[in-house]
Amino acid sequence: MRINVSVHKNTKQWDKMEKNLLRGADKVVRVGWWDSRHPSGVPTAQVAAWNEEGHMNGGIFSGTYTPPRPFIRMGFLPLAKKYLKSYAKGILRDVALGKSSWAKYNKKMGEDMVKLLQETILAWDTPANSAVTISMKGFNDPLIDTGNMYDAVKYRIVRITEK
Repeated sequence: MRINVSVHKNTKQWDKMEKNLLRGADKVVRVGWWDSRHPSGVPTAQVAAWNEEGHMNGGIFSGTYTPPRPFIRMGFLPLAKKYLKSYAKGILRDVALGKSSWAKYNKKMGEDMVKLLQETILAWDTPANSAVTISMKGFNDPLIDTGNMYDAVKYRIVRITEK
């Protein structure tokens, strides 16, 4: 007695899921400051770096030191990591099944990361401004002066290999 069996595998759904996962997976979201300047003429990204790392002042404040306010490293990045973990839970499934796309995910992620960085800028309060700075500004908000750094936060969606 002889039995012939023919087995056919249908990978159509798996192939579709793979295609969905690969389409746009070479992109990442970058959050920061591009093509913007502080009212003083300095690139806004430089102002953010000075706030992050501290700096010696110039002009009428020459010889004074602004202390570091690591709002990116100590404020934004830990929050962003937590957010990304909770956000990513369903995205792979949704992209694989075609319910969403990397493009939609990255757009939403970019918008959310801009809001998160802006909220971090507003909430950061240590070290406080000096009494002289408070009297000049009229308020004690260490990362807000003109509002330019807050307003200029943007996101970009770029290929993984781009900066």
